[in-house]
Amino acid sequence: MIDYRFGGTTLMNEPYFTVCAPDDPLAQVTRLARQADYDAWQACYRTAGPIDAAERDWDEHAATLAVSIGSTKRRIEQHLIAFDYLERLPLLRALIEDMMHLDTYVLVRMAEVLLKLHPSLDANPEVWVFIDEELTAYLTPTAPAQILPGANNIVRKLQRVLLVLQEELPKPPPADPGDDPDAGFQSYPDGTDTTALSFSHETGLAAILEQAIRTHATAQGLSMTQAHADILLNKVQVKMHLNLYQAHDVENAPMFLADNTMISGEGRRQLAPYITATRDIDAVDGFVAEGYQPTAAQRAFIEGRDGYCRWVGCGKLAKDCDKDHRINHSEGGETSTDQMVSACRPHHNRKTEGLVYYAFDKHTGNVYWLYQDGTWAVDEPKGPLAPVNRRWLATLAERLKKRRQRLWQEHPATEAPAAVPDEEGGEPPF
Repeated sequence: MIDYRFGGTTLMNEPYFTVCAPDDPLAQVTRLARQADYDAWQACYRTAGPIDAAERDWDEHAATLAVSIGSTKRRIEQHLIAFDYLERLPLLRALIEDMMHLDTYVLVRMAEVLLKLHPSLDANPEVWVFIDEELTAYLTPTAPAQILPGANNIVRKLQRVLLVLQEELPKPPPADPGDDPDAGFQSYPDGTDTTALSFSHETGLAAILEQAIRTHATAQGLSMTQAHADILLNKVQVKMHLNLYQAHDVENAPMFLADNTMISGEGRRQLAPYITATRDIDAVDGFVAEGYQPTAAQRAFIEGRDGYCRWVGCGKLAKDCDKDHRINHSEGGETSTDQMVSACRPHHNRKTEGLVYYAFDKHTGNVYWLYQDGTWAVDEPKGPLAPVNRRWLATLAERLKKRRQRLWQEHPATEAPAAVPDEEGGEPPF
């Protein structure tokens, strides 16, 4: 008997997300649950009218809805704002209503990002057309048994789109530290005898600080919290490496961390003094190394391609994962980017023990997981070197070039990209 829950022979040629698999009873039950939740909040939204309309007092309307649905004002507000934004994204709304693959939690998370869109762009219809097209393309399946991107990856994608748009705006002057010396810093009790300290930095600088703390913690056998305190109090000097990725064949290409987080122009300027070496990471693609361990350049390529552990649903960052040989090295598997993927230690062990098997497509970077019960699922790579993201970057540059006159007539670009950083200085790519 063939189990059709994920990948089945009747569905081999039809793109779909596994959460919508027509032959999977669980997928269909949860799809109906998403549909019911969507319909309920859509009904609430239709009774509210436009959120910024002056006809009704917001507190009064929230209280009226709370009586009917038993929810809090904050939760009602979050969902109504989410559905208000969805009205401005007709392609995405039609896709969701057809497939019902996104739950309202994801819509609320997306709305939290859209609330930060610059007012001048928020008022531009062309901007919303652009956002609508990008999100719809990202959330449309392209292969059978494809894994739906998780909420964090969807949010990250939307943040990346907004960052690209807002990079074209004139940059405000830097804030004077004297205006608010506590900006970006918080201190609050989080236990009977502990206090949490929170610092907010530009993404690029935050990545450097995090990697420095992680490197010191690993070297000294400390927790991240202990390593942070040790660096500050004892003025520890930490030598660390941080891989950043920037296309060399796309003009003014943005810069990314390995998890596909885009770094803003301000972040690139902050990183520039720390850049010690650049290399063409494409040169390592397909290279076969001697021995079991991949070279530093191979690791950088694999992490930049994968983004995360390739096990379905695992959110472990690729840079913190083992590099697994698809065919075990002891059985003749080569140490090559063509047959190695990122796998966290528990999932690496499960594969090594033969509990699961996967096939790898070096052209797309897709991993096809094969399970013992006869089901299968496809995991797409999520890093900046993933073929799908490289194609997106190239087409994005062309699309922006064509749309720029209409999108930002009043907001000319004011900045240039920084140099491309990479790993160890002076080393050959292999």
